[in-house]
Amino acid sequence: MTSCYNAVEHMYDERNKLIIIGLTGRTGSGCSTVSKILATEAYEQLSLRTVIAHSYQNFEERKFYVLDKFMQQPNKWVPFITIDVSSLILFFVFEKGLFEIGDFLNRLSQGINGERIIINGTTDIHESLKAFDQTCSKTFEVKLKEDNNEGIVSNTQFYIKDLVDYKEKFKKLLSNFQCHVIKQLNNGTEVKNKYDLYTYLMQIFANNIRSSGNPFVSDFEQTKYTILAEKISRIVEALKKEHKDSCRVCIDAIRNPYEALYLRDKYKAFYLMAINTEEESRLKRLSKLSSDEIENLDKVENANDCKLPGKQFFHQQIQSCIEIANIHVHNADVSGEMYSDLTRQLVKYIALILHPGLVTPTAIERCMQIAFSAKMNSGCLSRQVGAVVTRKDFSVQSVGWNDVPYGQLSCNLRDVHDYCVNRDPEMHSKYELENPKFLQAMQAIDKELKEAKETSPEDYCDMCTPYCFKDVYEGITNEKNQVHTRALHAEENAFLQITKYGGTGVENGFLFSTASPCELCSKKAYQLGIRKIFYIDPYPGISKDHILTFGGEGNPEMVLFQGAIGETFLELYRSRIPLKDETELRTGIKIKEVSRETFWGKK
Repeated sequence: MTSCYNAVEHMYDERNKLIIIGLTGRTGSGCSTVSKILATEAYEQLSLRTVIAHSYQNFEERKFYVLDKFMQQPNKWVPFITIDVSSLILFFVFEKGLFEIGDFLNRLSQGINGERIIINGTTDIHESLKAFDQTCSKTFEVKLKEDNNEGIVSNTQFYIKDLVDYKEKFKKLLSNFQCHVIKQLNNGTEVKNKYDLYTYLMQIFANNIRSSGNPFVSDFEQTKYTILAEKISRIVEALKKEHKDSCRVCIDAIRNPYEALYLRDKYKAFYLMAINTEEESRLKRLSKLSSDEIENLDKVENANDCKLPGKQFFHQQIQSCIEIANIHVHNADVSGEMYSDLTRQLVKYIALILHPGLVTPTAIERCMQIAFSAKMNSGCLSRQVGAVVTRKDFSVQSVGWNDVPYGQLSCNLRDVHDYCVNRDPEMHSKYELENPKFLQAMQAIDKELKEAKETSPEDYCDMCTPYCFKDVYEGITNEKNQVHTRALHAEENAFLQITKYGGTGVENGFLFSTASPCELCSKKAYQLGIRKIFYIDPYPGISKDHILTFGGEGNPEMVLFQGAIGETFLELYRSRIPLKDETELRTGIKIKEVSRETFWGKK
């Protein structure tokens, strides 16, 4: 048989030409550590434990032996070029001129959007900015002229290296300053929070750039929120031209989900990788910050208290980024800088990106993928969650998703106007049909929708307008309680399926959930004797510390998911050619014929 090695390799050529990995994760999770590992020049320089084929400890060890042999081939490992997003943020600042920062600080001290800041050493900071401007501005102006901002970036060295150097100098300049942010509450009282000045300014700059395209202007222009992603894209295009054979790009770090979605839509080769770690480890890495600074940092990283229209488009939303990530890696605490386990995870997914189907998924990935697929059945208007319950051998016993009880109509299929016109008993509860306050509230909502359409028909999309019963009810009663939701939680639904259909016991088994369970579901998991709870998206609440940690024994272990998920799970683990056929095509040797000829001779 003639070898078809080159034909097989050619099939994977396009995968080798471009790989873009966008990193996301909370501050302290390890995005910078991952970018440094990915930038390693040679495969031999990676911190990897040696795997010996005949002495592996489990199947996953053996799988990595297969991946390791693949990655040792020539040109499989190519160092990633890092695009530092925080440096790009400062590009927009420097582009406007450093003198603008001083004016902006003055405006912040007077108050913007209900916030004002007090900086220790305000006079000193203005003098420091002047000195920095004199040192860097002329060089920066020259670099700006070399780059056509509207077209393909022509000077990648400036964006990849020089701009990072400027950022470090700017960061060092502000390292001696801290600020207090005074926020005016609705009741007239003021709240005072302490921030590191550099971090605080960078967060404001980034939000403003996404909002208006200008780091010093917060007004929301509805088409500007992808401006950072567009800049990243232009740099990627330039890097592709420079590195035609194999271009690998690491984006450190993506902090808004719509930037990730923009890049995912534009590049098939884009993967959003979430870096996660235990909260205790994260806090240890942030030990230089005070507890107040860490708490304030966490608040800023998510727009959960969003009041401004469109804030989700331009504000940091780390949790939403983690939720849509296709690959999750775990950055555990290590001694020194030998990140061998983290490096193994990165090598695994790069190998699978280059050559899908080299190995099979882990049992944890397989079960979480089922939960991920199940959540698509959810008709919840707020968030979709999927859950799977298994025995301790990972055999699936039940699947659930958050939705209304079987036989009732999901919230996403109910419409405000339909309710007001038809009030169908098959679609609405007795309370919804007969309570006069509920009817009055729904009619008021319908009226607002009609007025919005009449006032601005060009900005109105005449789609169905589903409504959340809990929102309407809590608006009527002016109270808040999770019990008012129509839906069962995904974990609760999965637990009930076992009882409903007479499944086997799950004591000492596992729960897989795309979001960590709330207090109510955690109690049910504890009662059932679940021993491990695997999750992707941390759910706010006290379930871990209050429900799942009690006494010394028998507590379920909370485990952050690591692995590929969603479309990427299918993409990385689906073979393009059956492995038996690929082996024969690569080598030109048919194992069956060689075996037969050894004992029976050639025909």
